[in-house]
Amino acid sequence: MTSRIRLLGLTLRGRSVPDATITLSAGLNVIVGASNTGKSYVAQCIDFMLGRSEPPKAIPQADRYEEAELRLLLEEEECWLTRSIRGGDFLLKRPNQAPEEVAAKHQAGSKKTASSLLLGA
Repeated sequence: MTSRIRLLGLTLRGRSVPDATITLSAGLNVIVGASNTGKSYVAQCIDFMLGRSEPPKAIPQADRYEEAELRLLLEEEECWLTRSIRGGDFLLKRPNQAPEEVAAKHQAGSKKTASSLLLGA
């Protein structure tokens, strides 16, 4: 059985700050570190990028970051979901295709929502 969704990585981007990236491997990934080093924040960001409406809790280390990008395999095709870390809709990027907007809020019958995209896979 092949995976229909696989998370590959998460990147936070902002102006005049280097990208903050975590790469995820196939299988189980464990995020470890001392207290107050951002483990829960990473989990909140992943949850947010998978459609949670509430943005990640604000932490001082993330003040200068503006957007999150989740890199994933979606039905064997690599793609990227980008979203402001303060909320709003997504931008879906796929190789050799124009980026398309994907609504964060579910809309019955619409294929242009994050929930339809992810649950459909």
